[in-house]
Amino acid sequence: MTETSNERVLQQASIWSHNRRLYPGWLIAPHEVRERIWHSTRWWIGATVSASQRVEADEGLWLLYELNWRLERSLLPMFEDVAAAAEKVLLTWCRGADDAKGPACVELPSDVPDEALAKPRPAIRTMWKELAFAVLRFHREERHRDAFSTWLDRAAKAEPLSEDERARVCYERALHALSDLDDDGALGALSDWRDSCRDPIWSVRKASLHAELGDLAAGESLATEALDKFRLGAALQTPDIPNLSREGWTMLLLQNLEFARHLENRSQPYWQHASGRFSQLARFQCNPWTELATFESRLDQPAPVTQPSVTRRAGFEPGEYRETRHVDDQGLWQKLCMAYQFMRLCEEAPYPPGFGNVSLSRSKLRHAAEWFIEHDPVRTQTLVLRLRDKDLTHNYLSRHRIAALSAADVAELRELAQHSLADSSAKLTGGESRSDAKAQRKHRCLCTSIDVLARTVIRAPVEEGLKLWDTALQLYESSAVRSDSDSTDALVRLLRSLIASLPDRELASRFRQIIDLPIAGTKSFPSGWLDLPDLTHFFEQRLPSLPAGVVGENWTSVTDRLLDAARDEQPDVRRRAIVRLAALLRYGCLDDSASKKLAEAYWSKLTPEGLPHVVGWLPSACLYLPEPKPNLSEERFRAYACAPRPRPGADANLLHDWIHATRVADESPASNRRYVDWTRDEIRCMVAQMNDWWHALDIVAEEERQGGPAGVWLQALGQTSYREYISEILDVLRLVVIPRIPDDAEAIKAVTDLVDSLAKHGLPVAAVLPAMQIIQPGRDVAPEMRRALASYEGEFYTSALRGFVHWMQICRPGPKSSSAIRLPPPPVDLLRELGMIVATRRQPGLPKALDAVAWVLGNCPETAADRHFLESLVVALEYLWAETKYRLFGSDSDRIPYNDVPRCREQAVRIAALLRSTRAAERETVHKWLEAALSDPLPEVRRAVVEVADAAPGCGGAATMDELIRLIETSLPRRISSEEKELLLAFLPPLLQRVEFASSLGDVPPDEQVQLTALLVVRISQTLSSAEAARSAIKAIVSQIIPSPRRLSDAETAELHDIAVRDAGAESDETLIWLRKWTSRTKNRAKDRKRSNKRKPSGRQSRPSS
Repeated sequence: MTETSNERVLQQASIWSHNRRLYPGWLIAPHEVRERIWHSTRWWIGATVSASQRVEADEGLWLLYELNWRLERSLLPMFEDVAAAAEKVLLTWCRGADDAKGPACVELPSDVPDEALAKPRPAIRTMWKELAFAVLRFHREERHRDAFSTWLDRAAKAEPLSEDERARVCYERALHALSDLDDDGALGALSDWRDSCRDPIWSVRKASLHAELGDLAAGESLATEALDKFRLGAALQTPDIPNLSREGWTMLLLQNLEFARHLENRSQPYWQHASGRFSQLARFQCNPWTELATFESRLDQPAPVTQPSVTRRAGFEPGEYRETRHVDDQGLWQKLCMAYQFMRLCEEAPYPPGFGNVSLSRSKLRHAAEWFIEHDPVRTQTLVLRLRDKDLTHNYLSRHRIAALSAADVAELRELAQHSLADSSAKLTGGESRSDAKAQRKHRCLCTSIDVLARTVIRAPVEEGLKLWDTALQLYESSAVRSDSDSTDALVRLLRSLIASLPDRELASRFRQIIDLPIAGTKSFPSGWLDLPDLTHFFEQRLPSLPAGVVGENWTSVTDRLLDAARDEQPDVRRRAIVRLAALLRYGCLDDSASKKLAEAYWSKLTPEGLPHVVGWLPSACLYLPEPKPNLSEERFRAYACAPRPRPGADANLLHDWIHATRVADESPASNRRYVDWTRDEIRCMVAQMNDWWHALDIVAEEERQGGPAGVWLQALGQTSYREYISEILDVLRLVVIPRIPDDAEAIKAVTDLVDSLAKHGLPVAAVLPAMQIIQPGRDVAPEMRRALASYEGEFYTSALRGFVHWMQICRPGPKSSSAIRLPPPPVDLLRELGMIVATRRQPGLPKALDAVAWVLGNCPETAADRHFLESLVVALEYLWAETKYRLFGSDSDRIPYNDVPRCREQAVRIAALLRSTRAAERETVHKWLEAALSDPLPEVRRAVVEVADAAPGCGGAATMDELIRLIETSLPRRISSEEKELLLAFLPPLLQRVEFASSLGDVPPDEQVQLTALLVVRISQTLSSAEAARSAIKAIVSQIIPSPRRLSDAETAELHDIAVRDAGAESDETLIWLRKWTSRTKNRAKDRKRSNKRKPSGRQSRPSS
């Protein structure tokens, strides 16, 4: 920039200074005034910042002061380059800036006379403090903690400070604390805030903070006193715009304060006739409702998006296209200005989010935060922590965004939430009044703290997760949590996240803590939330089985307590007790005596049909749990399931019962599970009922298509839409009816007519088409499946995927006990089409397509060996590698929706693990995915490889030392009976399969292989009483895990076994040392042998080259 440009900037700043002195003094400038100020400033920002670094220090300070004043009147934040320039200029005038003990006050050069300065010394001191406060606010808004603390100290020590400036320091401290979930910090700032300010607006701001923190009386007192001062000032000078503007915003705050006090105490009066005064203020553009209406009309719109610079549309003639170039003079940031301005208005006016049962700016700030989510995560985080709104918290802290945030940001959020949780839980007793503003504030803070922890705990270290586990169990028994449904809901989410993220070893050892938790709803543990889910459900989803050491514990006292609760008169208490007993039964923790008692308690309360009554449970649950008499549950359930229904569609759960009571094709029978073997007459009855339901439901479908009233029918179907209901009917047909349909032309015709009628009405039926080949052997369903797979309508596409997986399931060879019905495999082009779907990442429904691919690879490895199919999967993994990168923002142009990325990434890792047993195992993309899975921030992605190894040994491998040890500890029982050989055959082969595969792939470094072997050898040596069985197991383990030129000899095995028996160290020290020496010795011998072989003559003459 030239010298002339500097002069132009100084000239423009002089114009700004002149206009500033003419400003009427509105607290919040009217919208038109703000727009004029901003449009006359925006093009000079860069030039002003640049010039401030070249002119004299006092002139640079003045330039930035004038620029900042215009930004503040426009309600816009300070830009980063402006803040950097301001800090540089401020530090030239700041004595003791780098000295924590010295005062950071303004100092003018002593050798410079007053006439040499462009501005007087008092003006320089005033400008310095104003600009310092602006920089302080910038660091608060940008959440720069260290910089905020530094500038807060400098601003507080900038002597002399007026009372208004001291109040401003306290205000910044309080706002900073509120954005960190720190109500105690905000209260500390208020306690240091004096009430002797010259401008009463600082009393109003203090009143708004008191009200926001729940002290309505203090807020009302301060606001009333300030309002009287504003009116007195306005009466002395007419029109007095500064006082009138402040009066309007104070009236608005005071009116809502009195209304909130009235809601607490109905005898408290509140303003009802203030509209007349607001109309008078409107003459001077001082009516706050006018500005709020402007913001509301803008912020209620969808979040702005970036407009492409060029759009291309097809013309009328073939090959003709029209391009439109968009000249956007505003840009995305300009479109977001309203959100930035409203956020600043709420601090300046002041206009807090709300207090008590009254909401002021909360809804509009939530809209602003939704605008910021994709563009400004810093301010979004501030609003999430200050508003403490459940929906906003869930929207911002999505699983993808938690994965994309840096580890430091996640740790900071977790630390803030833990501090807030400790504060709010300690001050709540559960007996507070619902109208108490302070209690409402604490409950909101408690709920938000738990919600933030529920989302950030998935990235917490194991030690931190275990501490949060103990905290969560304490909160479960807290009356403060139980008295608030939102807090209880958040706590369930926290415990669910902990169950999903803790390692299996730690989680399994804490199963008893979950079972021992008090049952909500009992007299000793009342709960206001009747729908509280029992945590054992999430536990069973996470751990299919428990280690033998946990199963073998003494569960008598626990089961006795639960059995008593299972007979409780309160339905919810009975349900929760039976849920826990059912979990103990499935894990094998109940002996025969306890199982019989469970059957008696479960069948102690019956429905009119004679089935056990448990709130929220399907009648088919009786087939899962013990029964007091053999075949009792099957007989009564059969009578219930086949009884005529008085009203079609009256019991939507009956379809689920039919499926749950039936053993589907190739399902492995559970030990405690019973199935209903449906007769031909019962199958005919099912078909007849479904036909009746469909004909009745067709009326509902027609009404819904025409916009008619279908609410009565939807209510009869249990709030299920008719399309979902039809999908359940198709599941019954393909899983229950068609495999068992009698060889009866009339019954077959009824099924085919039902399916054809559904298809004619435009409903997706591809899920049942493969099964239709059983009753229509000559029917070629492949063309219909192709059309459905190629459809871009989500319902048809999903139905085709389900049908294809079912086709693969019923065509593969199964155990002898399974259904004898087998179909020819689907055409290979359908399998290749599935591969192309994932290779092109076609939407909608990509996660479901990835699920289908993973199922095919894991269950039909022979069919999945098709070269074209495998190539498509490798291509898909290569594209997904780039398209599923974690990022803070999403875009409408993303091929994979933002919230689908974690699920797609998990399935990609699963597919890569399954591909390791195919010809694609050596592809670089496969190794790249599995290597990235080790350090993925999400636990389900890290665990996907191990789950593949658990589900299909040989198709994947354990990826880390920790996971391998977890597999060992969960597979090896701690206490073994005298049948050592049978036990070894039960647990050792599958364990060695997994470990062998992991070692062969090189996932375990050599030294960790030795550590793993040492752990196994010590565990088996100290577990098995038979030395012969233990030594044979040791020899097999060492040969499987450690890559060595030779096997252990019998003498070496005996020596190793003796050392392992005596080895009491937790780290298996003696055994580990022995194995390291043996490994090194065998490797050295092999090298010596190789060298000696090279030195020996071959004994053959080399042939001369031709």
